[in-house]
Amino acid sequence: MFRILKKIQIYHRRFGFVRLVKILYLLFLAKVLARRFVKLSTNWRVQSLTLAGVVKHPVYIRPGTTDIEVMQQVLLDYEYDFKLPGRPQVIVDAGANIGLASVYFANRYPDAIIVSLEPDHSNFKLLEMNTAAYPQIRAVNAALWSENKQLNLFSPNGAHSGFCTLEKNSGSLQECGAVPAVTLDSLMHTQGLAMIDLLKLDIEGAEKEVFENSSGWIDKVNILLIELHDHYKPGCSRAFQEATEKFQPEIVSKGETILRMRLSAVN
Repeated sequence: MFRILKKIQIYHRRFGFVRLVKILYLLFLAKVLARRFVKLSTNWRVQSLTLAGVVKHPVYIRPGTTDIEVMQQVLLDYEYDFKLPGRPQVIVDAGANIGLASVYFANRYPDAIIVSLEPDHSNFKLLEMNTAAYPQIRAVNAALWSENKQLNLFSPNGAHSGFCTLEKNSGSLQECGAVPAVTLDSLMHTQGLAMIDLLKLDIEGAEKEVFENSSGWIDKVNILLIELHDHYKPGCSRAFQEATEKFQPEIVSKGETILRMRLSAVN
């Protein structure tokens, strides 16, 4: 109860009383719809929610899924609200899920080009809906990896988040089909990007392979926002630390997200 009251207090300071009431109503509505519409199938209904004063355009979620929690973390709790030394002009959102982090970045940095990668097809369809009103967002249905190849997509819990890409099933994961995987080098080439000002990574353990093979692109990234998943795949943190040894030694975190900046980005 204390945690809920604390969060309401934060929302009140951030959004004011009127918008606080609207936000609490929307969250209540989303949870009611979740109980009403949840089904034991992939035929999920989509609900449009207007978060006036938070983002410019309505967002779309699937009641009864983790979309509600993702929306709350990204758009209401400001999980990616870090103080940066400047305004990024090029952002890559890898592991974009339904596109809410990309939507957040598009509202905060409206002049930035944003490339959003999401491997799961159902999430990607919703990502396209959520980002359609933002012409600066480029949606790519692919996974980030250390090679350009086809990979298998797995779900650890049958939900709509936490998807991981593997070359083969290492346990009792639910297989969700094959997806194209791309390296950051090839993505930058196809998207015409010389540098990446902000790279956000939430790729459920694939960061191990990505950072172990980062020599071709790591010098072209200025700021990293990353969630590490050693609990899924041991060695993620080690690969990240070794790849970013030329970055600032200070690491700032908020929740599960870590911020690390290249020295030249803050000088």
